[in-house]
Amino acid sequence: GLAQVNKINADGWYGSHYGSYKHVNAENLKEMERHSEFTDIGRMGILGMADAPKDIQLVFVDPAVQEMKNMEEILIEGGYPKSGNEIAAQAGLFKALGMENPKVGEEIEISYRTDMNSTFKTGTFTISGIIKQPEAGYDIKSFMGYVSEEYYESVIPEENRSYRAFFRLDESVGLTVKNSEEIMGSLAAECGIDERFVSVNNLYLKWKLNPGIDVIMSCVMIA
Repeated sequence: GLAQVNKINADGWYGSHYGSYKHVNAENLKEMERHSEFTDIGRMGILGMADAPKDIQLVFVDPAVQEMKNMEEILIEGGYPKSGNEIAAQAGLFKALGMENPKVGEEIEISYRTDMNSTFKTGTFTISGIIKQPEAGYDIKSFMGYVSEEYYESVIPEENRSYRAFFRLDESVGLTVKNSEEIMGSLAAECGIDERFVSVNNLYLKWKLNPGIDVIMSCVMIA
């Protein structure tokens, strides 16, 4: 039935991470890794904002986040950055920066700053991948460009690095839709993370953890 279809497709629509924590530092990550409740942990780090007519955020995401967010599915050509000054993004991002017909392997200069208090600096990037974007006619207000972890770490000092940590949890924690925020908040506190920075992937968990109307109706019929 429809419920079963939704359950099967949930990870494609919403990503397969259970939740995420914002403003996570290296020590917090070590604590998360020590906790067996976390089965998968991925990191996203923000490099900065580009100087452009549209909102453009430059970030790095590790392979774990790429898998949890199903990012391979939205690649048209090439791949995500693995090293150096590589960048992957929608064609619209490159067009907003003045490159009308972006191609993998081409270079583009991007002026960006790491925060509102810093000055703009210019980096030369090599396009490693082109990502799908909505069909023509849809006005995209903001874009995200993906850089390599190597580039991120070359710009952001170790003491200033802050991540968004995406994760999945072991079945042993007894997670349900109702208790997910409480459990994730408790684990955050144990790892030194402010509980205000917990984000639950509710749309995914609704289908991941609930049996679905088909199963419920079958049980009613049997009873």
